[in-house]
Amino acid sequence: MPMAHVYPAFFVIAAIMLIGWVIARRSSFYTRLITPRTNSRYESLDGLRGFLAVAVIIHHGLATYTRVTTGKWTVGDSPTYGLFGTAAVAMFFMITGFLFWGKMLKDGENFDVRHHVRGRITRLVPMYLFVATLALIITLINLWPLQTSVSRLSWLFFSIYGLGLPRWSPIHGFDPGKIVAGVTWTLRYEWLFYGILPLLVGFRKTRWIVAMAVGYLVYFAFTNRGWIHKPLGPSVNLLGGMIAAQIQHTGSLTKINWKSRWVSFLGLAILAMLPKAISVFPIAVFPMTLVFFITVVKGNNYFGVLTASGPKVLGTISYSVYLLHGMVLYLAHPMLHRVAMTQSAAFYWVALTGLAVLTVLISAVTYRWIEEPFIETERARRKAGVPASKLTPIYTWPTQPTIGGQMVA
Repeated sequence: MPMAHVYPAFFVIAAIMLIGWVIARRSSFYTRLITPRTNSRYESLDGLRGFLAVAVIIHHGLATYTRVTTGKWTVGDSPTYGLFGTAAVAMFFMITGFLFWGKMLKDGENFDVRHHVRGRITRLVPMYLFVATLALIITLINLWPLQTSVSRLSWLFFSIYGLGLPRWSPIHGFDPGKIVAGVTWTLRYEWLFYGILPLLVGFRKTRWIVAMAVGYLVYFAFTNRGWIHKPLGPSVNLLGGMIAAQIQHTGSLTKINWKSRWVSFLGLAILAMLPKAISVFPIAVFPMTLVFFITVVKGNNYFGVLTASGPKVLGTISYSVYLLHGMVLYLAHPMLHRVAMTQSAAFYWVALTGLAVLTVLISAVTYRWIEEPFIETERARRKAGVPASKLTPIYTWPTQPTIGGQMVA
């Protein structure tokens, strides 16, 4: 069973989704979270997030195999496993662009910048700081005894605790970024998008979105750079999400029965053709991915798979999974190296499946006790309808907002 074969990945996906289903069945907390709300318009997006998180685990699991056997961080020549990383991250960006541009289109001039900033901080920062602290401890253990200048050590602290904005700084030949599989680079684009979003309130007309899309096409055509290359490549996927939000907001393409099985077959065919497209006609990968994403936005649940409890649980905890899976793989390097060098590829896939399941279980705990309390605190504030400027910041376990120290009913 060579590592380049695709079918073992389906075993990993099935095992993780099964664990998600078990969590949904055994935990009243997660049962409540994944129960559809009456105002839940995009339930399939939660399931999509779950599959994207698993795809990233598999991508980095294969890259880890190459690292422990050859010393190189790559998935080799497999376009499929390459897309497990790039296409998954692209659609994560699309989800971000879709949700927040959709909110901008809905609120318009009434877009609440304070709540927007507060919400992004409470959503992303707590879990990031937790992972950053673990990564810093592992880094210091690798560097011990410390023989470095105060300035270099200070920069190490700043880069790791910089919320993903600066690149994690290597020190004395050790790169702390490899502890988390380098995933923090995506937060740089997220923060930039969140920062400029309030400035785009005057560009809500469709013509501006079209103009931005044309500008990207011209850029890619004249620079001969792909949709995944930095610096602008990843940001085009945010624009893709904005395009999907614009289509949804304006009520376009409503004559198509997006929930039909034929649309489902079309979307699956697009996914199947992506590995070939990236090697034959790379510029087509972005519009193909966007078309698939639009089918999900329009409500296609792909025969109920995207709204099943397992994928939805994975989607709920996907941020924890995204930040933690690299650390689990890193700490398992000695075991993975031994398996890769002495056993068959099948044993490595089994080991990778076990580590993926472990990541999900840990992430279910971190979401419950690190992410959710902060999310719920901010959600309670918004439900109370209290202006952000009047709120006393209480980032603790209580889930009710306060005014002047008094709890808001």
